[in-house]
Amino acid sequence: MSQPPRTRGRTTRAKLLTTAGAAAFLGWTAVVTVVIARTPDAGAESFEALAAVVDRSVHNDGVGALERYVHGDGAGEYTDTLEEKLANAGFDALSVTPDTSRQAPAIVLTATRRGHLVSCVDWETVQDGGRWFLDPVAPLLTDGCRKP
Repeated sequence: MSQPPRTRGRTTRAKLLTTAGAAAFLGWTAVVTVVIARTPDAGAESFEALAAVVDRSVHNDGVGALERYVHGDGAGEYTDTLEEKLANAGFDALSVTPDTSRQAPAIVLTATRRGHLVSCVDWETVQDGGRWFLDPVAPLLTDGCRKP
């Protein structure tokens, strides 16, 4: 007496593998969709919000947190370099000041050592798509570090 072919077990196993593969794909798609939906937009919603983010990043979160707020390509490299330079400079205090007196509103980072102004970075701001960003290209100033 011959045995019947074992196709039924293989068919069931193939259906289970197909179902498991489809479920895994749908789960992965759901996770990716949620991550994309929860990722905040780059830039800040207002100039004031951008100034607050810069202040918080400089004093608490680290300059690397500004990457989402720097306009253009190379934002990660820019913030990494800036963070390294600030860490190695030995400043006593850093101050962040919004400056709306210019044609393009700016955010000024000033650094002091023993109470004397020793360095500054002026970031002009850029609006792109309704969001506010820091322009990593420093403006050309003829009067050096100026306090707003």
